[in-house]
Amino acid sequence: MIFIILTLDYEIFGNGAGDVLRHVVKPTDRILSILERYNVPLTIMFEVGEYLKFQEYDAQIRKDKGYSYAEAMYKQVIKAYQKGHDVQLHIHPQWFQASYKNGKWIMDDPDVCISEFSANEIDKIISTSRKCLENILKPIDSVYSCKVLRLTNLNWSEAPRCVFASMAKNNLHVHSLAVSTNPKNTKKGYWYLDKNYPIIEIPIHALKMLIYKYVNRYRIITALYRLLISKFLWRNSKTRKKYKNIKKTQKRQSIKNIFKKIFDFYPAKWDFCKQSSEEMIYFLLKAMEIYDWQNYDIPLVMIGHSKDFFNDRNLALFLEKVKELNNVKFTTFNNFINTIL
Repeated sequence: MIFIILTLDYEIFGNGAGDVLRHVVKPTDRILSILERYNVPLTIMFEVGEYLKFQEYDAQIRKDKGYSYAEAMYKQVIKAYQKGHDVQLHIHPQWFQASYKNGKWIMDDPDVCISEFSANEIDKIISTSRKCLENILKPIDSVYSCKVLRLTNLNWSEAPRCVFASMAKNNLHVHSLAVSTNPKNTKKGYWYLDKNYPIIEIPIHALKMLIYKYVNRYRIITALYRLLISKFLWRNSKTRKKYKNIKKTQKRQSIKNIFKKIFDFYPAKWDFCKQSSEEMIYFLLKAMEIYDWQNYDIPLVMIGHSKDFFNDRNLALFLEKVKELNNVKFTTFNNFINTIL
């Protein structure tokens, strides 16, 4: 059986740009409305780092924006969970170094990854984040436990070794950021990260495609929207000067390599924000060729971002078509882990 796990990265922009109502709450409401029409559950990957900062600077944000960012997110995830959706952990480590001043988020480095922190810092980030999420949900479900982690700024790779000990300590049994084209992937659709730790990587479903075939109008629209919001219209974030020259050098180097990569194969991710319904179905059918779904229960992870969602019609069409298939079901991370793993 194929088990589709729809996951939503629930967050504003990684550099602090954006508005919670506009880029998180309202698009998530639309997504949930569509999913509930077809009785499909969602796994919300709750970005705890930014939420903790929204709590820390709540009084200033209320004054600047006219409402509480933290409260708006809190109310929505509680309501979604009560309706049968899942909530798991997403971490952007740059938020743990962020501060808020004069209506702007100030970050050392919006692209910092977890492996750049010390072991103690890593454990503090993961432990604090898990505890925060469980404190939100345990009052309405005493048996809730956070089991899944999605890190970021790791170039769509598996969990790095530096987080294994902390994940095991915090009972986080699954990481989900790598793409399924990773050579470690198996016919079951997931793999164990280390024999000494009970941690599994359940990847985001992806297919290797030439870049010029990978790009479509939906990806172009969301890319331009991200650029417009995070770079021009929503200048509410600053990066400390000591990192600016490094980022400019990296940008120049990446531009030089663009033309070299046009004919390279790229792992195109299964994304309900950036694909037509036909493309979504194509990715599903290819998965049925790749995996041994007749002998194993396969977790097939689909990704989306609240701030990217303009794809209401295609998502609805996709759900409608999948509902007609006998060997495919929708589930959540929590349900798959509890019933299968």
